[in-house]
Amino acid sequence: MFRNEYAIPFSKLINGEVTNATDIVVLDYFVYATKFYPTFPIIMTLSGIDLLVLIGYFIFRMSRKFISYTFIIGILLVLLSTSLINPRTSGGKSFFYTFLVSGLCLIIPLIIDFVSSFKNNRHTA
Repeated sequence: MFRNEYAIPFSKLINGEVTNATDIVVLDYFVYATKFYPTFPIIMTLSGIDLLVLIGYFIFRMSRKFISYTFIIGILLVLLSTSLINPRTSGGKSFFYTFLVSGLCLIIPLIIDFVSSFKNNRHTA
C-alpha cells in the first residue's frame, strides 16, 4: 500500500486502492514527471498548446473567430495556472509559469486588436 495519497491520484480514482506497481495508471507517471522532472512534460504541454492554436488557425483562417478562439484558450490556461498558485515542488512552479505565460501570450492578440480598433473608431468619428 502506498502512503502518500497525492502521489497517485489517477490510479486511486480508477482502480481504488493501489497495492501493486501494476495498478498504477500511466497518467500518474506523467504527474510524477511533472512534479520532479518537468522539462519534457513542459515541452509536451507547449507542443499541445501549439497544436491547438494551429488547429484553430486552419479552422478559422485568421479571422476574428480565430482571435476569439485563442483568447478562450488563453483564459483557460490562465485559470489553469491559478490552480497551481502555491505549488510544493519545483515542477509545479514551472508549470504555473508555463501556463500563465502561455495564456497571456494568447490573450495579447485580442487586446492589441481591441485597442487598435478602438483607436480607428475614435479617429473616424
